[in-house]
Amino acid sequence: MKNCSFGDLSDSLVRDQIVTGILNDKVRESLLRENELTLEKTINICRAAEASKSQVESLPSCYGATANVNQASGARPKTVAHVGKQQYSHRKSQREESR
Repeated sequence: MKNCSFGDLSDSLVRDQIVTGILNDKVRESLLRENELTLEKTINICRAAEASKSQVESLPSCYGATANVNQASGARPKTVAHVGKQQYSHRKSQREESR
């Protein structure tokens, strides 16, 4: 049991400290947009943001094998010659190749 002289106000004070102290602007904005933000909602939103951030950070290591699609599929990369300020492609379009 809590033994605090702030009583019911303590949850809102803790909530406000989290909202004002959070470093991630996007998470802070989502907290401020929330109607009737409680301490429990604040904690849940912050935990979800942390979980999604760690999942996003782990994506490159999971999908690193698909980084070079051209090499794996055998497709030729498109070569481009720069003449002046115009670009000329040396690769035929699919329409030209089918003729």
